[in-house]
Amino acid sequence: MNEIRNIPIDQLHPHPQNPRKDLGDLSELAASIKASGIYQNLTVVPGTYGYTVVIGHRRLAAAKLAGLTELPCIVRSMTEQEQIATMMLENMQRSDLTPIEEADGFQLMMDFGMDVDAIAAKTGISQSTIRRRTKLLKFDREKLLSAQKRGATLSDYAKLDEIADEKDRNEVLDAIGTKNFDWQYKKAMENQKTAEWKKKVRAEWGKFAREITSYPDWAKFTRVKYVYKPNVPDPEPDPEDGEYNFYISSYGAELYKVKSDDEISAEDAKQTARKKELAESTKRKKERIDELNAIAHRAWERRCEFVRTMTQTGPSALRAISEALVNYCEYDGPFLGYILGVEYDEDGETSLWEQVSAEYDTTAETSLYSILAATTLAILCDDGTRNAHYEFNGEYYENETIDNIYGFLAKLGYAPADEEMRYINGTHELFNQGQED
Repeated sequence: MNEIRNIPIDQLHPHPQNPRKDLGDLSELAASIKASGIYQNLTVVPGTYGYTVVIGHRRLAAAKLAGLTELPCIVRSMTEQEQIATMMLENMQRSDLTPIEEADGFQLMMDFGMDVDAIAAKTGISQSTIRRRTKLLKFDREKLLSAQKRGATLSDYAKLDEIADEKDRNEVLDAIGTKNFDWQYKKAMENQKTAEWKKKVRAEWGKFAREITSYPDWAKFTRVKYVYKPNVPDPEPDPEDGEYNFYISSYGAELYKVKSDDEISAEDAKQTARKKELAESTKRKKERIDELNAIAHRAWERRCEFVRTMTQTGPSALRAISEALVNYCEYDGPFLGYILGVEYDEDGETSLWEQVSAEYDTTAETSLYSILAATTLAILCDDGTRNAHYEFNGEYYENETIDNIYGFLAKLGYAPADEEMRYINGTHELFNQGQED
């Protein structure tokens, strides 16, 4: 049944299990078929009402648009497993399937009784690829499809596998393809590390103590130990006799010993109540500050990652960097103004950058490089007085700061004059005279 024969197009039907759901734009292919016909046959299997297409779904759809009445086909006998494997391999070789469609196809093959080894042997696709794709099916499908439309990559999906908590995982999935993705991912991983840390604390202290879920009443408990996250408490070799409780927050864990009735007095209760109120207030403040610190740290990491991987170049990038550095040097405006030849008006209403921009064309790269070089000198404190090669008594000494300045300028093409060089390296006759004196 492998001979090529023309089959009426109304007897050809798309395969209901075709992994590729979106056939894409068919207009160009339909125009080509209408003009030149079909040169590559379709592969079909006998069906209940005609034939079912296994290879050639786009050609079938385009041929219908082009108005053809019959198509060249090879009729083959295949099991359902073989049909699905053939369609999967054909689409993947053409890079026609999305990761989600691949996942659906592999799952369908499993539903027909094939395991990962058999699928790999049948399709030639690695077992690791099959497992990675089918893992996608455990995620929320609507969220996956939305992420796919936003340009999600396989590496993005791989990061989801690192997140155990379903709620956090879905929040990260919602952020794929947006500027918030790396932020949500880092946050989810932080939450996961916290959960793992809590598990370790419970495993250790739970051997002899009971966990409480609210901050303890100081009138009834004595704090024995506090452990900051991510530290894990050392094993307690021999806890003292008595009843123990422990409390875990997002930032630390506390171990308490329950007081006996004899240890509690009315005055203790009053003092403890006051201490508790203060402790609760301090705790809330600390937790708020810790949260702010965590946000600030994530923001700082994101800024660092941005400049490490930035692709913005040209005058606009140079101008942004120049403006930031000039504004940073505004505390020493007259000094920077002197280097740039700009008379700085510190009492004026305009900023130093605006005053510099009035004298320099900040749309030109040459001007921006001059401004960057000037701010570098200012940051290096090259004010002509603080950095010199002589002591107060006139004796020469090696000044690392001014040497760095000259090293920087040399890379820009600066060449010291002869006397300047003798001054820099300590061979100037004035230094020799100082030694003779």
